[in-house]
Amino acid sequence: MKIGIYSNCLRKIGHNEQGIIAQIGELVTCYAPALTLPNVTEIVEKSASAAKRLARWALLVDVSIWLLVFSIIFGCFGLVCWCLGFWKALSTTVATFALLFALLVLLDRVKRPGTPRRLRAVVKQLNREPQKSQELYAKLQREDHALYEELKYWIQTQQKDNLRQQVAKSEKTLGPYHADTIAALNLLAKQLESMDVLDEAEAEYKRALERALGDFVVLGNYAFFLQNFRRNYAEARNLYLRALQADPTDAINHTNFAGLCLIMDNHPESEHHLREAWRLIAGKADRYTCRTLFLRAALAAMRKEDTAIYLGQLKTIFEQEGIQPISSRNTTVLDYLRKHIPADQFAMFDAIYSATNKPDGIAQLQAISAWQRVRPVPLSSPWP
Repeated sequence: MKIGIYSNCLRKIGHNEQGIIAQIGELVTCYAPALTLPNVTEIVEKSASAAKRLARWALLVDVSIWLLVFSIIFGCFGLVCWCLGFWKALSTTVATFALLFALLVLLDRVKRPGTPRRLRAVVKQLNREPQKSQELYAKLQREDHALYEELKYWIQTQQKDNLRQQVAKSEKTLGPYHADTIAALNLLAKQLESMDVLDEAEAEYKRALERALGDFVVLGNYAFFLQNFRRNYAEARNLYLRALQADPTDAINHTNFAGLCLIMDNHPESEHHLREAWRLIAGKADRYTCRTLFLRAALAAMRKEDTAIYLGQLKTIFEQEGIQPISSRNTTVLDYLRKHIPADQFAMFDAIYSATNKPDGIAQLQAISAWQRVRPVPLSSPWP
């Protein structure tokens, strides 16, 4: 199975095309929280020669298996013919047919979707117009989603294997309770989570917590996992509180816990943690600030309060500062808003959420008339 994966990867990537991997890596990082562009480049550089060797072996194995199978089948047929006295007349025909059939099977494999010719065209276009990379990625998703997903999955798999090796190395050299080992376990769990390998992800979260009961990063990440993938709100709340007790200055845990309080209809507690997160952020313009403003605007919408200042500050970040979207599947908050606010208002919140999580989300948000009417507000403006 692994040989087949590496073989397909080599056929798609072509001859040492570092540029396309780096470019695709920028988009793939949006769907793999533990993955960064340097990681992708390092993975490709380390695995390129190994992938080529494995691809050659994969082709040899393909040929050998098919020739073996058909040699057995037609060999048995040839033995029957020989017993009947017709071997001399039929042996050449049988052998030729077996070889041609095997070659046809191999040609069929090579001509399947995702051949190097199609990918090379994308590579040439990216190298010719790197400034249009995001547009090309979106086009690839629309028109050849299977190829895009296969590339994304391959890079995620490489990152997962790399993290497993990192965990094993840290356990051996530093010990199972060392901070670097715990951090590697946490990254591995998040990577598995991003790949929807949920049981394995939860096992790694638990393994990390067994070794570091007070690690606020692992506590917060596992709480987010339980909230959005297991819908276990009670245990998620317990873990968030433990994380905030371990480090009360972590704005991300304050924001994520505020989201849980929102969907549990504990609006005063949600507002308290959003204000605390905003104080800690101190006007920093990044995707985490966007998520804090998103939740504060959602809370105001739930209370039928004015959302202008929060949406205006979001617009300031999107239009003046800009962010690098990275996927965060806070699906429970979206599901809650879908049920509790009007459909037209939810459409804008859904688009805001996409703008902080997807590369093409900003363009979709800008097309909404309600968002076009929002006026930018400075981040220094105090909340009411």
